[in-house]
Amino acid sequence: MVNRVRELRESKGITQHKLGVILDVPQSKVSDIERGKRRIKLDEAVKVATFLNVTVDDLIPKQS
Repeated sequence: MVNRVRELRESKGITQHKLGVILDVPQSKVSDIERGKRRIKLDEAVKVATFLNVTVDDLIPKQS
C-alpha cells in the first residue's frame, strides 16, 4: 500500500499536505504512511480511496 498511495496521490496532482487535510492528519503522517513508517488505518484508507476516486483494493500493491 505504501508506494501505491504515493503513486496515486501524485498521479492526481495532490500534495501530501492536501491529503493530510482530507484525512485530518499532519502532512508528516502522510509522509510516514507513504514511506512505510506507519500503517494506514482502514478508515484512512477508505477516505484516501474515496478522495482519489479509486477502490481500497487499488491502494494495495499488486503481487507479481
